[in-house]
Amino acid sequence: MNELRIHGVPADVIKALEADALRANSSVEEVAKRVLSQYAGQPTAAAAPQQARLEIDRIRTGIERRHGKLDVILPLLREDRNR
Repeated sequence: MNELRIHGVPADVIKALEADALRANSSVEEVAKRVLSQYAGQPTAAAAPQQARLEIDRIRTGIERRHGKLDVILPLLREDRNR
């Protein structure tokens, strides 16, 4: 695995990384890797749920454009399923 050392990181940046790590029950290194991966445009495991939600929203929008709002369609689908 590659290693990266960064010297001279401002104290407020380190504190923000530590706070994020504490909230995520993770390490500062994991948070820093996630932030750097996101900056580089590479998906991370932590980003997967968010990407899935965005994909679901994209699909939902496409369905609604073609067939109308889902709140109208879903009861009809349920009714058809119960036949």
